[in-house]
Amino acid sequence: KTETVEELVEGKKKRHLDAFRYMLLEVQRDLEELERRSAGERLEGDMRICPEETWVRRGGNLSTLPPGLSDGTDITFTVVALVRKLVADAEGVRTRHAARKATDYLGEAGYRRLVEEMLE
Repeated sequence: KTETVEELVEGKKKRHLDAFRYMLLEVQRDLEELERRSAGERLEGDMRICPEETWVRRGGNLSTLPPGLSDGTDITFTVVALVRKLVADAEGVRTRHAARKATDYLGEAGYRRLVEEMLE
């Protein structure tokens, strides 16, 4: 079957999103394995508490914190929460890529930027 130009354009976007999903699943699996491996209990117990005021003063943004990290006064950071945040951020990037027009994937420079953003 010969594909139309539109199908070819959509195909490039689909391949990018499929690769993104696969990479995200691999990274998530690796991070979760790291959580479970040798340091499981230590990682959960290895936390840092930072006053909200200090975190914001250092450039932190309270609106980007995953639920449950702040009690309104202090922010408690754990490795488990870090893994969840990294995965959520990556899923957010993939969602933004999915919302883009297929034609955004055509130009070499634009496509390169999308791939670079995916790899960040």
